[in-house]
Amino acid sequence: MAVSPYATTNRNTAEQIRQVDTLLELMSPTEVPLLKLFGIKGEEGTNRKFEWEEGTLLAESDTLAAGGALLNSSTGTTFAPTTSGNGINYQPDMVLRITDVSLGTFEHVYVTNVTSDTITVVRAVAGTTAIATFASTDTINIIGLANLENDDAPVKATTELSPQYNYFQAFDTSYQMSYMQQVTPMYGIEDDDAKQLADAFTEIAIKLENAVIYGMRRVNETVGSTSIPHFMGGLWFFFSSDYGTNHYDVSLSDASVTEKDLNDMFQDRYYAVGQAKMGRTLLVGVWNKRKIGDMYAPSHRSERAERTGGVVVDELDTVVGPVDVVLSFRIPKSRIYLVNTEWLSVHPYKGLAFFD
Repeated sequence: MAVSPYATTNRNTAEQIRQVDTLLELMSPTEVPLLKLFGIKGEEGTNRKFEWEEGTLLAESDTLAAGGALLNSSTGTTFAPTTSGNGINYQPDMVLRITDVSLGTFEHVYVTNVTSDTITVVRAVAGTTAIATFASTDTINIIGLANLENDDAPVKATTELSPQYNYFQAFDTSYQMSYMQQVTPMYGIEDDDAKQLADAFTEIAIKLENAVIYGMRRVNETVGSTSIPHFMGGLWFFFSSDYGTNHYDVSLSDASVTEKDLNDMFQDRYYAVGQAKMGRTLLVGVWNKRKIGDMYAPSHRSERAERTGGVVVDELDTVVGPVDVVLSFRIPKSRIYLVNTEWLSVHPYKGLAFFD
């Protein structure tokens, strides 16, 4: 994406055009917005596979699985959570509020034992009434602990760490200059070697930013007789089913994004991870940046300016707090990413970092 500026000059009294130099319009580092936003930082890699662990706090809510005794009568004392393996989120001495979603009624129960996914409880505590039948998917809310004085501490509820990883991807480039090019002065270029280096750096930074967006994680492999190196995963990979289901993914079926779509996403992430950990930055392309501006244009009021118009939104004031709107023309029209930039970075390999 290069441009070739020209300058006018006068020679033989006629105005003529002569080429000055070739400049890359994209560089300054601020024009690689995601690299500047995420930062090239963090610990250096010493292995082609970069690993970390993701953990979560204990869930505050759950749903009932079908088949538990508690669902069938007001005297049943066991139940299982809907998701297999979620029994580790429970422990003796927990107080639970189970709500009959269809009726809006609830009952408090007290956990006495946890064996795998089988949770044993005392029914109708704290003055509540045992509900005759619950339905699968009725909600469970963990509302606290009630430990008896001088009792042994129960086995604590736990969550499992999830090991995650990405691969380092090598970005290598070069430039070549003849001896004559090095020593021949060029109009408008003070140091051609420095210019060639800056252009090469710009091109490699752009490729790196594209990989940050579109990269699909892949271990090295051989296809036919061709050896394929490691590929790093980017946003496209980590927000896809190839990575997992721990993200919010909604198709708008080619419809324009609306304020409701954004608020639904903020609400979903608020319930999933809480206000402190949810994403605070929307990464959008030009089309969706325009659509977000259009959402608020009808209600926008500003001081009168005869020759200025338009609404540009760089921050949304939402019910879950402020959310920045960051424009990158490389983000595709079909995607809007909500991210927490504190947990995103581009890591250099040992001894191969570059700095701006």
